[in-house]
Amino acid sequence: MAFAASAELTNLSWLPFRPCWLLRWPNVTIMLDCALDYSSLANFLPQIYGESHRLKKLGSYCEDVPCLKAVPGQSGAFVDGLPEVHPAPLTGIQMDKVDAILVSNPQSLIALPFYTEETGFSGSVYATDPTIQFGRMMAEECIEYYARCTTEEAPAAWKRANLTGVFPLSPYRHGRNNQIHRDNPIEWTKFYTAEQLEKAIDRVTVVSFRETVSILGMINATTYGNGYTMGSCNWMIANEMEKIVYISAACLRHTHTKAVDWDSIGGADRLILTSLSTSYRVPQTLIVELLKETISTLRNGGNVLFPILPTGLIFDLIAVISEQMTKQGISLDVPIYFISPVGKRTLAFANVNSEYVSVQYQEKIWTAEEPFNYAALLKCGRLQVYDSLYGDFSREVKSPCVCFAGHPSLRIGDAAHLLEVWGNDSKNAVIITEPDFPLADVCAPFDSLAIRKFDYVIDTRLDYPQANTALAERLKPTMLYVPDYYHLRKDLNGAYLSYNPMLPIHYEETIKVSDRPRRKRVLVHPELVRRLEIVGNEKNPSVGYGQLRGFLNAYDNAFEILPAKRDQTLRPRYCGKLDADTLKVALDRRQIAHTISTADGKTVVTTEKPQSRVTIHRDGLRTNVEADADDDRNRMLDVIASCLKPVP
Repeated sequence: MAFAASAELTNLSWLPFRPCWLLRWPNVTIMLDCALDYSSLANFLPQIYGESHRLKKLGSYCEDVPCLKAVPGQSGAFVDGLPEVHPAPLTGIQMDKVDAILVSNPQSLIALPFYTEETGFSGSVYATDPTIQFGRMMAEECIEYYARCTTEEAPAAWKRANLTGVFPLSPYRHGRNNQIHRDNPIEWTKFYTAEQLEKAIDRVTVVSFRETVSILGMINATTYGNGYTMGSCNWMIANEMEKIVYISAACLRHTHTKAVDWDSIGGADRLILTSLSTSYRVPQTLIVELLKETISTLRNGGNVLFPILPTGLIFDLIAVISEQMTKQGISLDVPIYFISPVGKRTLAFANVNSEYVSVQYQEKIWTAEEPFNYAALLKCGRLQVYDSLYGDFSREVKSPCVCFAGHPSLRIGDAAHLLEVWGNDSKNAVIITEPDFPLADVCAPFDSLAIRKFDYVIDTRLDYPQANTALAERLKPTMLYVPDYYHLRKDLNGAYLSYNPMLPIHYEETIKVSDRPRRKRVLVHPELVRRLEIVGNEKNPSVGYGQLRGFLNAYDNAFEILPAKRDQTLRPRYCGKLDADTLKVALDRRQIAHTISTADGKTVVTTEKPQSRVTIHRDGLRTNVEADADDDRNRMLDVIASCLKPVP
């Protein structure tokens, strides 16, 4: 049975490394990841604990907006107020129409409450257990950091359109028709609450690698490991005739995570590739330089500060830095501090996920060892974990030391305060490693401080050469879709993403993924098969055809032709094009009260008695009838039949 299965793909994020896509079929809508842009934080002053620090003594940038402050040596103004984040706007998106959200990694899960809470969303959310747990911990850390802020929310006057150009970081983004839009502070918002986070987490269904879930019985979605972080995954989205693969932040480099699974997602009809590396430098080289600078700083009596997230990269950095300190003879009296309100939980959870770690780490489990050596580091005192700078840490802190603390934006959390405290001593160093937080942006308010600043961004996501090799040799999709950011953009060595055919998609652009006719599998009842009389074809004797007559039963997108019962008569067949005006006349003739609305090219007719909802799609050749009671549905079918022509 042939049918039109036109799918549409919309790019909802201007950030290629924080993707959000909408994949729509006529009856199913799926959101691929949720996007949260942290770059807006760079326009705010750091939230330093206490009232006596230098940033509290800054002068106003303009007299009529006192919350805009001028930082010496910096162009533009910084907002003295509670920092705000920037989720991808939901303008033009009806979240109540989204049937499922597929989450690829913890960073996407952090953004989830902005899309599911107070938006009308009632669909399903799918993610692996590590993605849920690590995402929850990172979100809880941010919520705690915001709770510690003493600065109140700034008056809305600073968001005036004529002031938006004064900020130090005003990124531009490309939209439909390659139009350029300035980032709009009105779209920035405060972080969500713990209650909103829990409500969003409660919506999530846990899936494992290679597990398939059915979305409305029409689309199957399957997870495959992508090697980036523990539990992060690629998705294969398939119906009976087509496979669409979605790759977000895949990694081929040797880390603690399970290796990427290319074999299971090769040969797709469509492939959406996002979240390639933002750094053009080789991570292994950066690690060597990072270790060299860390050891040098410690030997000179300085402290090394790593503003970092509490999961992911930190697991590898703790391992390699502690190992290097031992090799270089750094005394055990020189500690590694991990300061985070969720630090103890992240380390503990990392040790109990054997399904999601590399073979090397799994082998340790089979020999009754922990995948990570945190217990040994904690026992000997090299690694020390604290919830905050207050209490025990303030009494026990030693110098020199290595300190991992959040938040990498250096606008909230303990890292910003430590940078301010240690900033006047050039023996100390701050090392930026998180890919989404460039040194020039996060350290701008601290530029005048003597502390040495190093940019060793370690981004293990696919770079252009790796992506090109994987596409050409392993994945081989029929069509490749990418954010327009990657189109002809070269790295430092002149490499760029090269695959044919490849279609770049702009922010807010919608393209048709497929509009060619498809076929639908229909089961035929054995009794009808026994009655089937095959007639030969005169032109091709090897091909025969026959006629089936029965009831076509459609339920959960499964089709079956059943024989009619003896006391049943088959419903007459009809043809024609249904439109709202014709249906309105038929309903008025029967005195059935109704309302008519139009949205997204569809016309929706709602009736109360009978209680039903009729959706006429844009071509008028396809109609959905929804009703809880069979009698109501059959009555509406009779009304629709009166608008069509009977087939003899």
